[in-house]
Amino acid sequence: MPRDGACERTLVLGLGNDILTDDRVGLLASRELAAQAPLVAVEEACLCNLDLLPIIEGYDRVVILDAIWGQAWEAGRVYRFTPADLPHSFGYRSPHTMDLSNMLAMGRDMGLQMPKQIIVLALGVVDPFTFGEELTPAVREGLPGLVDAARSELGAGE
Repeated sequence: MPRDGACERTLVLGLGNDILTDDRVGLLASRELAAQAPLVAVEEACLCNLDLLPIIEGYDRVVILDAIWGQAWEAGRVYRFTPADLPHSFGYRSPHTMDLSNMLAMGRDMGLQMPKQIIVLALGVVDPFTFGEELTPAVREGLPGLVDAARSELGAGE
C-alpha cells in the first residue's frame, strides 16, 4: 500500500531473484534507484502473477524493473512495455501463468484499486538461470541504462 508522502502514488517495483545470475538485475536497479530517489516508493519482489497484487494495489502508477531473456531481446538493451504490449493468455487459466493484463483484470474484478498506469522496463539478459550473484558483462554494462530509463520514466510522470 502507498506510504504517506509527496510521491506516494508511484511505485518502483524491482523483480528478480538475488541468487540467479542476470535475473537479479531488476532488484539491483531498484536498489540503486532507491538510493538516488529516496522520496519514491521502491519495493522488491521475487514473486509473479497474483502474488504481486497486494504490492501494487493502491498505487496510481507502477514502474516495474525486470529482466527479459530470449533470442528477440538484445543483452544489455533496455526495453519499455505497457501491459498491452505484452503477450496475453486467454482468461484466468492458471494463477501461475497469468499474464500482466489478466492479473490486473482479476485484481479489478476482486474490487482492488489497480494502478492506472504500469510501465515495464526490462533489460535484455544473457543468463537468468544459473545460480550466482555476479551479472554477466553485457548485463553489468546495461544496468546503468535501466536505472536511467527508470529515472526518466519517473520524471515523465511528475
